[in-house]
Amino acid sequence: MKPIFILFALLLFACQESKTPTQTFEKEEQAILSVINKQTDGWNRGSVDEFMLGYWNSDSLKFITKNGINNGYNAVSEQYKKSYPTPKEMGTLNFVNLKVTPLDRNNELANVTGNWVVSKDSTQNSGLFSLVLKKMDNNWKIIIDHTW
Repeated sequence: MKPIFILFALLLFACQESKTPTQTFEKEEQAILSVINKQTDGWNRGSVDEFMLGYWNSDSLKFITKNGINNGYNAVSEQYKKSYPTPKEMGTLNFVNLKVTPLDRNNELANVTGNWVVSKDSTQNSGLFSLVLKKMDNNWKIIIDHTW
């Protein structure tokens, strides 16, 4: 009787619903997109400080553009403030064609690619970006931003 009970217990355990990595990542993807949406909202309110909340507040943050590499949260923040000194200069930001991809099995690293579009007055600037985000203390933060 004991072997039948063990077999039954194993079958019951095997049939229990478990989350697949894809299902688990869907939750993380929504959290990542929330970070991007909060950045957009902050930018469109004219606040570089709010926009920067999506970034890792660390000297190890990397921001890579065609003009070079900025290292560190403070350097990136100051560069944004220098380039966009007023809400009018910031214009309206939109991110489009977003694709979120997990980079590890534990769903603690992810890549986001897409297009950015800034509209101000009657002009529009746009480009591409690739972000690496890391889940830290249950929050997603951008650790590398490659924008061009």
